[in-house]
Amino acid sequence: MPDITGHWAENAVLHAANLLGIINGYTDGTFKPNNPVTRAEFINMLVKAFQLKSTGDSLKFSDLDKIGKWAHEAVTAAVASNIVVGYQDDSFRPSAPSAPRIS
Repeated sequence: MPDITGHWAENAVLHAANLLGIINGYTDGTFKPNNPVTRAEFINMLVKAFQLKSTGDSLKFSDLDKIGKWAHEAVTAAVASNIVVGYQDDSFRPSAPSAPRIS
């Protein structure tokens, strides 16, 4: 993850990646430390951190096709554990920021 070198979060990112195994960056080898964390990314990290397991239940979100294969099992585990729910329109919005911006 060459894009974290010198970044203020470099040590935390390396710790989370190498010691905890809860993050691994993007397939192109980057981490993109200045990008907002999406709902899918956050759920993926949370499920790995708490070692939650998927129950195999099917997700029923209207935008299910937008949840990447890399996050599908984690979202399923988080939903089964009642950690996350969808929106009132039955969507999950995996690419939405994990937390609203506070101005």
